[in-house]
Amino acid sequence: MVNKKKSFTEILGFYASVLPNKNAYIFLKEGERMESHITFKELMTEVVILAGMFQELGFSNQRILLCLPNSIEYIVSFLACLFTKNVAVPLYPLRSSPHTYKLLSILEDAQAVAILTTDNFLLKMDPIIKTIKGETISCYAIESLLSESRKYNYSYSELKISPEDIAFLQYTSGSTSNPKGVIVTHNNLMSNAHLTRIGFRQTEESVIATWLPFYHDMGLIGHVLQSLYQGNTNILMTPFDFIQKPFRWLKAISDYKVNISGAPNFAFDLCIKKINDEQKSCLDLTDWSVAYNGAEPVKIETINGFYNSFMDCGFSKKAMFPGYGLAENTLIATLSYEDETNYILTVSSGMLKKNKVVVSDPEEKDAFTFVSCGRPISNCLVISIVHPNTMVVCKEGEIGEIWVKGPTVTRGYWMKAEESNKTFLAYDKNGDGPYLRTGDLGFLHKDNLFVTGRIKDVIIMCGENYYPQDIELTVEKSHSAIIPTCVAAFTITVNASEEKLILVAEIDRKYRVLPWKDQETVYKELLGIVNKVRESVAEMHNLMVYDVVLIKQASIPKTTSGKIQRQACKTAYLNKTLKKLTAFR
Repeated sequence: MVNKKKSFTEILGFYASVLPNKNAYIFLKEGERMESHITFKELMTEVVILAGMFQELGFSNQRILLCLPNSIEYIVSFLACLFTKNVAVPLYPLRSSPHTYKLLSILEDAQAVAILTTDNFLLKMDPIIKTIKGETISCYAIESLLSESRKYNYSYSELKISPEDIAFLQYTSGSTSNPKGVIVTHNNLMSNAHLTRIGFRQTEESVIATWLPFYHDMGLIGHVLQSLYQGNTNILMTPFDFIQKPFRWLKAISDYKVNISGAPNFAFDLCIKKINDEQKSCLDLTDWSVAYNGAEPVKIETINGFYNSFMDCGFSKKAMFPGYGLAENTLIATLSYEDETNYILTVSSGMLKKNKVVVSDPEEKDAFTFVSCGRPISNCLVISIVHPNTMVVCKEGEIGEIWVKGPTVTRGYWMKAEESNKTFLAYDKNGDGPYLRTGDLGFLHKDNLFVTGRIKDVIIMCGENYYPQDIELTVEKSHSAIIPTCVAAFTITVNASEEKLILVAEIDRKYRVLPWKDQETVYKELLGIVNKVRESVAEMHNLMVYDVVLIKQASIPKTTSGKIQRQACKTAYLNKTLKKLTAFR
């Protein structure tokens, strides 16, 4: 019955009627204790009340920035925008100068008229955000707005929503460029939800959990809206609570018998590293049937490591679902299936440099193992691999740009017609299209998609192609002081024509802050790390490293989903703004 609904506004009304007393969302304080919960009926009531307030304020077909932490209020605010045909722009609370710059940039680009935040953050935002191009921006604290809405209970005039109406703007994470507002329609959301339900084997009894930020598509669309689509209960916590103590995520999955929960690759690595044997003894992960892994290259070491670490807790290797998606496609494009669980392919690294995929024996010295991102969930989604310059469709096993076609492909970028046409209206040499050009490189093997990297990030040296994530993995393994997933590899041009390899790596602070270490000792340790990096890259990739920069922990540029921003890192290197480590504290 839900699949016949045309929008999430209809879906919420449906579940408020048929499942009024079922908890829609449960929010865990500090990721452990239930702080608040809301039933479908209560959610509908809160959304309608806030929607009435929006109409009273005269907000209609406007862009509204949601600068809120993960919370039930965030969900209420987002849905109230849908109900009033206002265009939500999911963002994050203001915390630092980079956040301020990005927020102002998005505020101007979206031409927003209002910002919703919290009482605490309103004080920080008020002196910073006053006007953009002379237009006054209204800032509201969600606590006060909801309180006033309940007090006066302004009437809400129901609006007819068309499938092609804009639901919200999803600003891209900006791994290789400035963030752009992706126009997501109600039809995009419904199509994505339908495909995701199939891929996740989602039923009315499923329980979902997430700590992912709501301003990111995987958190908002893949979890918050996906649970609403099927009338499921969703267990929520903040990203901070997870990062501070990864055990909280798995404990929530265990306690609430969660079936569906996913995250980027680094989150699974963090659980492997931070959850001890005593904590594992408290976990029962037998109900976790879909642990989808996306938003960055999925590593075979992570899949095997997570399974080995938590199989005694009841975690099944069949539960690991690597996938591929992007904001321009609403979210999901491909997902692995149980009957081809963790499909892997080992190829020759040497041939990869020549853009060729040649299957190799895992025991070969230059062997590299890829993890499949699966297949398109439905025939309505088409994946094509195309040579990015000639527009010729690649043969199986040839590396090219990943192109996507289907109902989940979004309308384009907000206020960027020329860039939208280039990205969303691509046709191959045979005239087939229009396709979405993802900017990602990959290949198909037995209909499975394998992602190799980003076009803009590929390193070309001595006429051969090198994928930065391969070099970065070598650097990570070269020394225990280097923090995993916190390495960037890129090239710079020297003497007008020479391409030189630069490596930037975060160093765990525990290797430097011990009080008895003098400057000479620290200097020797840092020099030892640099030399080890150079040796490892030379041995594994036959490449000479021009410069190795060791930087402070938590300082490397990353997107909201944890991807390394190599181009931003390159800019920081050239501008000499990286937070370099020295022997001096």
